[in-house]
Amino acid sequence: MRIKRSPRSALAACLAACLLGLALQPCAAEGGEPGPLAPAAPGRPEPPRPPEAYAVATSVNWKERSLSIRLELDLGLAGLKMPEARLEAERMVEKDLPGLAKDAVFSIQADSYRSVGDAVATLWIESEDLLSLASLAKPSGSTFSKDLRKFVSVYTLSLDDLTTLFLNGARPSPVRESLQSMPTRAYSGVIVYAKGDLPVHGETVAGRATPCLFPRIYDSDMNLVLDRSVVAPEALSGKDGGGGGVLGYSDGLGAEAGSRVGADPLRVMALELFGDSRTDYVISREDALRILSSPGNRELLSRGRVVVVLDFQH
Repeated sequence: MRIKRSPRSALAACLAACLLGLALQPCAAEGGEPGPLAPAAPGRPEPPRPPEAYAVATSVNWKERSLSIRLELDLGLAGLKMPEARLEAERMVEKDLPGLAKDAVFSIQADSYRSVGDAVATLWIESEDLLSLASLAKPSGSTFSKDLRKFVSVYTLSLDDLTTLFLNGARPSPVRESLQSMPTRAYSGVIVYAKGDLPVHGETVAGRATPCLFPRIYDSDMNLVLDRSVVAPEALSGKDGGGGGVLGYSDGLGAEAGSRVGADPLRVMALELFGDSRTDYVISREDALRILSSPGNRELLSRGRVVVVLDFQH
């Protein structure tokens, strides 16, 4: 099957920005107006929280498939005083978390030309479903600053929980056996080495690989080898214990690639990158056939037993 490249939709990005304000109203997020997601308890007025009450820092760990959210609440600006400040701060942060985390969630790259925000704008996923993600975020710890003026909370959200929103009960397609075949043997997984600058297919520039939720792998004839449609839902969601997602990411070979690909993986080189966001990979036709010519190796794709080695720091 040949896949044509889809252009980035400027309209989708615009609609996503509109939906952000309507579906995930921020609560005193840094740089935004206060907008609580739920009313205060009867008889208990909500303390005022100006925009600068919160400082928000987020980061994505693609190796661990997690989003870290660090919230710093200025107690004075939030109108909180000791000794009840901790209980009130915890309640505020928990209620405000969906709005405060929205920018980080919406900016995560879904595939080669769509972010999560674009996916909402194009109705690939429902904005209401994203609201449920906040309840799945796990607190990693909370503390006061040394001067007791700020309350700091850290939450971790699994990217597997985000991935699950895209599944919609779809059944995977079988990995098709190629009409052409070549001698091969059984492997325990597949490692694609994509470090450094690589040519971008169809362009006259080089780029560096970028992680996303749903990457694709093509052969050098631009036949699709791997995408989300052939991976089992339990593998995509991480429920099978294999690591979650279409494939995993690592910054090193060998043990650093983890148990996902086993002790005897097929190691191949990415010849080119593909896609607007440089999230897809082109491998040689011969390497693709080493995978596709064996039922057992094709099953590696459907179970997501693939790791891409790339540079995270760029």
